[in-house]
Amino acid sequence: FTVKTEDGDYILTIEGARETTERNEFSEKEVTKVVILDYTYQNISFGQESGEDLYIDEYSFQVLDDEGNVLDTYPVYDENRVAKNTPIGGKCKSSATFAVTTDSKNLNVTFTRGLNEKVANILVPIN
Repeated sequence: FTVKTEDGDYILTIEGARETTERNEFSEKEVTKVVILDYTYQNISFGQESGEDLYIDEYSFQVLDDEGNVLDTYPVYDENRVAKNTPIGGKCKSSATFAVTTDSKNLNVTFTRGLNEKVANILVPIN
């Protein structure tokens, strides 16, 4: 997705969703699957006026399973894909992890800006 805002432009790419067998021993969430959503963002001109860096984390996504259940984030992380403040010209590979309580085959992902502005929606198969 190319996103144009009053603060500048950026590109968000959803790379895919992958199931992981990793579990957090301290989490009490009942899960059928733990799924990692991989994405990349590239700062074209965001923050040119304000000097603010681009930062897109798991809270920028509203994610549903095949049955329409809204998914919670899950406390497992890919240490090689962590959201970072990204200046103009920079790009960042990141991921967000979600608890899936059904045998869903897909993630229905909506990218949001701010509190309620829905930017784009994509159906991502779980690999």
